[in-house]
Amino acid sequence: MPPIHRARETAAAVLALFGPGPVPTAEAVRAGMSRQSLRTALARGTLVRVRRGVVAVAPTSQAAPDPLLDAATAASLTRSLTVATHHSAAAGHRLATPSTRPAVPTVAAPGASPSNRIGYRVRGSRVPEHRRTTVDGRLVTTVERTAIDLARGRSLPAALIPLDAALRMLVAAQQRVAGLELRYAVLDPTSRARARDVLMECVEEQRRWPGIAAVRRALPLADPAAESAAESQSRGWLLEAGHTGLSVGFPITGGGRTVWVDLADLQAKAVFEVDGWGKYGDSADAVRRQLEYEREREAFIRSQGWTVRRWALSDGRSAVVRLVTQARRS
Repeated sequence: MPPIHRARETAAAVLALFGPGPVPTAEAVRAGMSRQSLRTALARGTLVRVRRGVVAVAPTSQAAPDPLLDAATAASLTRSLTVATHHSAAAGHRLATPSTRPAVPTVAAPGASPSNRIGYRVRGSRVPEHRRTTVDGRLVTTVERTAIDLARGRSLPAALIPLDAALRMLVAAQQRVAGLELRYAVLDPTSRARARDVLMECVEEQRRWPGIAAVRRALPLADPAAESAAESQSRGWLLEAGHTGLSVGFPITGGGRTVWVDLADLQAKAVFEVDGWGKYGDSADAVRRQLEYEREREAFIRSQGWTVRRWALSDGRSAVVRLVTQARRS
């Protein structure tokens, strides 16, 4: 690794372990860092000298760090079998998580006493070899283990977020598909069953763990056809309110065209869409084009005999449940 990258990782290690500083160099050395790496970081400017024997992270190195990088750095300072887990592993897999707030970097160290250290959290849980993998050269829990770790002890709407996403990722990996092919693959019963079996095997390995009952309740309701955390959470609200029988990721076809919708009630011919500003782009032109597309898309859906109802998560659970209830009764 080039020296400049080592210097950045040294600063990330100091930030993860001690915060921005100041920190005595002797304390950093006791934590497992070498004096040479500290000298290199000082020379490269990722660390600054506060006074003799005391350093701090340079302001330019204090931007919110990648949680996977932080966890991997913590892992390198503890044990060779330490694995990045939970939100830290999810960041590497790009797996949807129940919370969008920055999470404390988390690692699992076999035999270690659970602790909350400055900058990262250590868990004493065991991660078997077949539930470990590497992302960008860093040791993390596999997609299925990460999803179950995140879903344990959660409410149904929150648990569905990582479980839906993990099922979709497993189907994509097993079938080696993406894009439009993936949309069809996640509707295939065999593909869905194979992906669910992977998660169920992992659940059985944790059958006595705290919070695993929540995963057992949620997994039969998880669906790889969901394409966003907002969709998963909304569906969880609806399921808790008794709204079953909704098709997820449903294709509406007519006149040689196919449009995919978030949720559909086939009997009531009602389509339900979850809006999020992220899909509208980050410029005025992008927003205008996306709004035009959404209007034209909705007109096509209505022309095929469907009603359309939309919401955003910010509308709240009660409003979403009420809207769907009214649409399914009409």
